[in-house]
Amino acid sequence: LDSMIKNLPSLSGACVELLSEGRKMLDQEAAEDQQMKQQHGDRWSRIPSADLTKKQQGEAAQYETIIEKARGSDVKVVQKFEENKPGIILLGKSLDEIQAALP
Repeated sequence: LDSMIKNLPSLSGACVELLSEGRKMLDQEAAEDQQMKQQHGDRWSRIPSADLTKKQQGEAAQYETIIEKARGSDVKVVQKFEENKPGIILLGKSLDEIQAALP
């Protein structure tokens, strides 16, 4: 459990990094689309990037919200784990040690 708790920040960071990279790719595509529209004017008849990526932008926003909620939950889990760690450690001991620890 300790190692899992210690890995939470890196796992969360990896999720944020992946989401950030995805958003960066969408933004880059939108910038390229805008540049091509400016360069070619009316000859650039492609559907605007904002219309094509509307669903992905919405999903990215949803994932951002999910990640933020998960980070809040992670904080609560770590707090509860630390509060209950002595009892959890005790449960990993022998029956005699557990009985000796009981009042």
